[in-house]
Amino acid sequence: MHSARSWLVLINVVGAAAGVGAQEKPSYQAKTIAPGIQELVIQDESGLAVKVIASVGEDGVLLVDSGYKAHGEALAEAVKAFGKGAPRYIINTHSHFEHLGGQIAFGKGPVVIGHRTEALKYCRLVLEAFPGEPSIVDRVKELEQPAAAK
Repeated sequence: MHSARSWLVLINVVGAAAGVGAQEKPSYQAKTIAPGIQELVIQDESGLAVKVIASVGEDGVLLVDSGYKAHGEALAEAVKAFGKGAPRYIINTHSHFEHLGGQIAFGKGPVVIGHRTEALKYCRLVLEAFPGEPSIVDRVKELEQPAAAK
């Protein structure tokens, strides 16, 4: 027969084991770098800082880059805290995934601005989030054509 004390110890051990490996949801830390300009920072899996810049004004939010796709939900939460809704514009500085993946969290709403060389990579990313989206499928086919065929 087990005493109440031994059950309590067992419950504590099981409870502690359940918490082992549990990780907090990643979140962006916001820092004001100028009036209306926020630097949003999150750590990637290797501990490197991934930064997104947000311009927050009366007419809404503009983001410069959007971090990793895996951090999209955290970015959406950070932007939500500004009280201006989803970003109206997202500017992609270049096509590395740590710069453009998070924008998927905002769906089709924001206007995405970037260099034409990143268009195919971005369209493929959108297709992962919205499989079979006809306008994106057509755009990918168009972008995949050799330059001479256009």
